[in-house]
Amino acid sequence: MDLPEELISEIMSHLRPDALRPWRRRFQVRDLRVAFTCKALYRMFQPQIVSLQAQELNRAILRQTLTIEHSGTREAVQYGDGKIEAALGESSQLRGVSGPGNVDLDEEGLPLEENGFISPIDIRLDLRCNSVRRNDVEAIWCLNSLISRENVIAQLRDVCIVFNLDSEDTETWYAPGGRRVTYRREPSQPGWESVVRRLLEKLGGLAKVRLWVTGTGALKKKILGKDGEGTAAVPVTGHSNSCDKPSHHRSEPIPLESPSNTGPQKIAIEGHLTFLSFKGDVFHPILRPFVDQLIYQSSSSLTNLHLRECDSAWTDIVPRWTLPKITRFSLAMAESDISLRAILLFLCNNLSIEDADITTSADSVNVIQAGDITSLPKTLPNLRRLYGTPEILLPLLQSFLSFPNLEDVTIDPTAILGLANWDALTEILSQLPPLGTKRLQTLSISLPLEEELSEWLRSASSNAATALFHTSLSSILPGLGTIRHLVLRAHISLYTYLDSRYHTFTVDSDTIFKFVGTFPGVEEVVIDASFFASSDRALLLESLSRIWGECGHLKVFRIRGKEKDLAMEDGAWKRGHEAPTHWSEGPLDCFYDCQT
Repeated sequence: MDLPEELISEIMSHLRPDALRPWRRRFQVRDLRVAFTCKALYRMFQPQIVSLQAQELNRAILRQTLTIEHSGTREAVQYGDGKIEAALGESSQLRGVSGPGNVDLDEEGLPLEENGFISPIDIRLDLRCNSVRRNDVEAIWCLNSLISRENVIAQLRDVCIVFNLDSEDTETWYAPGGRRVTYRREPSQPGWESVVRRLLEKLGGLAKVRLWVTGTGALKKKILGKDGEGTAAVPVTGHSNSCDKPSHHRSEPIPLESPSNTGPQKIAIEGHLTFLSFKGDVFHPILRPFVDQLIYQSSSSLTNLHLRECDSAWTDIVPRWTLPKITRFSLAMAESDISLRAILLFLCNNLSIEDADITTSADSVNVIQAGDITSLPKTLPNLRRLYGTPEILLPLLQSFLSFPNLEDVTIDPTAILGLANWDALTEILSQLPPLGTKRLQTLSISLPLEEELSEWLRSASSNAATALFHTSLSSILPGLGTIRHLVLRAHISLYTYLDSRYHTFTVDSDTIFKFVGTFPGVEEVVIDASFFASSDRALLLESLSRIWGECGHLKVFRIRGKEKDLAMEDGAWKRGHEAPTHWSEGPLDCFYDCQT
C-alpha cells in the first residue's frame, strides 16, 4: 500500500481494544475491522480474525444464544473440538477471497482434508429483541461469516431464529451455588436490526436450507372495544422504528414491491430459499420488517410455506402474498376466530398450491365467513391433497371454490381438545361428491375412540337416523365411488384420555368392515390396530379374516400400529393369500402399541 505514514498510524491505532481504558473490554473482531478494507490486509490478519470469530461463537454457545447441532439428532456439536475454527479457517472457501493454492479440492470444490463440519448441521439462534447485548450483535456478525463458507453451506440443513419480544427490563439467573442474581438489562445495541437483516438475507439466498422463524413473548392485554371485551397484542417499547401502532390499529398490508414498512430495502442476494416457516408473534411490528424482507427476497423461489399459531395479524398480511412457485402450504391456528376470507384469498392468489394443510386446535371455533368475493378465481386447478380439521374443512368445502383435481382428502380432528363433532364429519363426507372432482381416490379419517364411534359407523349400514346423528352415512358413502384407498386412523381425545386409562374403547370388527364395505370402489384399506380388541391371537386373526366377506371389492388389507408400522410393504394381506407371517407370529404388542 502506498499511503502516508501518519495515515497508516491512524488506521493501525484502531486495532487497540481501547486506547484510554484497555481494561474495560476484551479484544473483539470489530477491533480488526480495518482488515476488511482490502484483501491484502485480510490475508494478513486472517488467523487473528478466525480465532476471534471462533471465540465469539463459542461464547454465544455457552450463553445458549447459539446452538449448533448434528442435523436431526439434537446432539450438540462440541465447541471445544475446533470444528468452528476449522470451518472459519477455510479461507479458500470464503467468497471473494483467494486463499492458498496448495489446498486439494474434491469434485465439488471443497477441501479434501477432514476439518470443519463434515456432516450435516442445524443452527438455532435465540435473541431478546428489547435487550440485545453488544456481544450478541458481535456473535451474529461472526455467524454471518460462518455461514458464508461454502463448506458450511454444504452441510447446513435447518436454521431456527427465535425472537423473544419480552419487554421486562430485568432478568434473573442463578449463579454457581444457587445464588439468585437479578440485573437490569441494557437497552438494545444500535444497529442490531441491520446485522439481523444481513443474516436473514444471507439465509434467504441458500436453496438447501430450511428456515424457521419464531416470535415469542409479545405482551397481550385486555382492551375494551365497541362490541365488548377483546384481546389485542400491544407492541413493547424498543428500538424498531417500523411501526408504533398497536396491532388492532394496523395499517393496510404492504405489497411485495416494498419489503418493509420502513421503506424499500435493497436486497443484494438473490433469493433461493424454498422452505420457510413462521411461528408465533412474527407479525409483531418489531419483527414485521424481517418477515417482509424474507418474503420479498424469496417470493420467486419459495415452494413450502408454513404458519404455526401466528398472531392474528396474519389475516391482513399473508393473503396479499403471491408466491408463484409455492406447492405446499400449511396453516395451524390456535385462535378461536378463524377468517375464512383470509384462507380463501391466499389460496386463490396462489393457484400453484398442490398440498394444503389447514388445522385449528381451538376448543370452540367461530368461522368468520368470507362474504362476497367476486374477483377471485373459483377453481383451484392444481390442488391435489387437502388435510384439515373438520372445523376448517367443512366451511372450505362449502365455499364457492371447486377442486377439479383433488386426489387425497384427510379429515383429522386430533388437534381438537374437545369431543368429536360427528355431524361435522358426516357433513364433510357429504360435500365430497359435489366437489366436481373425478380424481378423488384417497380418503383418510382419524376417528376418536369414544362411545359414539360404534353408532356412527353402524349408521353406514342403516337407513334410519339415530338419536345422536341427524344424517345416516348410508345415504352418503355409496356416492363416494371414486375412492380406491381408505385409511382409518384412531386417536384418543383429551376428554376421554383419563377414562381410557381404565377402559379402552374398541369397536366390533364386523362394524368396521361393514363401514368399509359401504364404499363401492375401495380396493385397499389401512386400519389402525387400536380399533380391535383381543387378547388371543387366533380369535383376532379369525375376526380380521371376515373383512373379505364384508368387502367383496377389497384387494389389499393392512393393519397399522404406532411404534411398529405394519402398513409397510411386508404388512399387506392380499385377497386369496394367507395372513402375513408377522401377523400370526410374535407378540400381540405389535398390534396394540398404538393405543398408548
